[in-house]
Amino acid sequence: MSSTTQQIVRLGYVGQNYTYKWTTGHTFVKKSFGKQKIIDVVQKNIDDLKSILEYNVKHGIYFQRLASTFVPFASHELTEELQRESTDKFHWASYFAPQLQKIGKFVLDNNIRISFHPDHFCVLNSHNEDVVKKSVAELEYHALFLDTMFDVDRTKTKDFSQKFQIHVGGLYGDKKTALKRFCDNYKSLLSERAKRRLVIENDDHLFSLEDCIWIHNNVDKQVPILFDTFHHECLNPSNMHQREAILLANSTWNVYNDRLDGPILLDYSSQQPNQRKGKHIDKIDEKHFEELICKNFMFIKDPRAEEEDRYLDFDVMLEIKEKELSAIKAVRIMKPYEKLRQDALDDTSKLPSFDPSYGIKVAVPVSDSEASQSTEQDEDEEDEVSTKKKSKKRSSTGSQNGKNKKRKNSDE
Repeated sequence: MSSTTQQIVRLGYVGQNYTYKWTTGHTFVKKSFGKQKIIDVVQKNIDDLKSILEYNVKHGIYFQRLASTFVPFASHELTEELQRESTDKFHWASYFAPQLQKIGKFVLDNNIRISFHPDHFCVLNSHNEDVVKKSVAELEYHALFLDTMFDVDRTKTKDFSQKFQIHVGGLYGDKKTALKRFCDNYKSLLSERAKRRLVIENDDHLFSLEDCIWIHNNVDKQVPILFDTFHHECLNPSNMHQREAILLANSTWNVYNDRLDGPILLDYSSQQPNQRKGKHIDKIDEKHFEELICKNFMFIKDPRAEEEDRYLDFDVMLEIKEKELSAIKAVRIMKPYEKLRQDALDDTSKLPSFDPSYGIKVAVPVSDSEASQSTEQDEDEEDEVSTKKKSKKRSSTGSQNGKNKKRKNSDE
């Protein structure tokens, strides 16, 4: 009998719990900015996060993506001014550290994983210096939040498995130059704190998995690649099988010095029927999830594992509108495969059959022009936009395609 014990595959959802209307994206408009407003709104997000995590554990959900507006205006110059000019040198990180660290302990005690996905205004490879400056500030805020939550300065931990992810950015008419600019800005502008938390993901119409691999290799293998299965279906120029793709992305994790990145992160969704290519589905496609994740990915041997018999460890974020309801369905679908995965280490006849070509391309009628114009908005961003409908519209600072786009936390 195999002595290997497989880690569970942690499943999660984005931003908010629709059943109880809890959200980590409470925010406010710029004209309301002030110390007490920050305290009140962040406290709401902390209280709701506690409720979300407790709910999740009861339902077997151990992965949660937080809204990037958890601390409104955290990367804005107003926050720096407040700290500089207030008599008590108020800063959200030190003020909320005790509560965040208590949540961090709950997260670690329950083997939960936390992540962020900053908005698309965060464009590290922009040719607009102001956009890059504000993007760096936003990434540094996310890194500070996670380091505060997990008390990194005191514990000196090497576990940096709680991550935040971004897309590569825009093409600006020259992909090679855009890729190189990302690498240059990553190496020269980001702190070590931000680098050890940042991961990049393949997107659905500009930068493929192979492009992300190029970046990984050109930043001294520092940045891991989060594998987005649905984006791979949408943008897969080499027709790479999903099994080959996840192993390629997995090779970028836990390879930089002795930093512990944790298991590879996956984003999962599927095509919404009768919609443009790349439109995330509203409710989980149970057959698609079972075929791709359960029958396929859960039974891929990890070629890097120290134990000879070990399947690939990974965690899955569901980018699906139905949120926790789809997550609960996914947990139910996956449960028998968790046991089967352990049993199959001893008896390969128990391995489920699967179609190795499953998920190579999205099967949806769509014109080339529609596909090229696709600008997928991730599920967490939709959450934050809906949360901010009561707030002032964001002013523009630039976007992936080089044109100005609405941006939160800006005074331009």
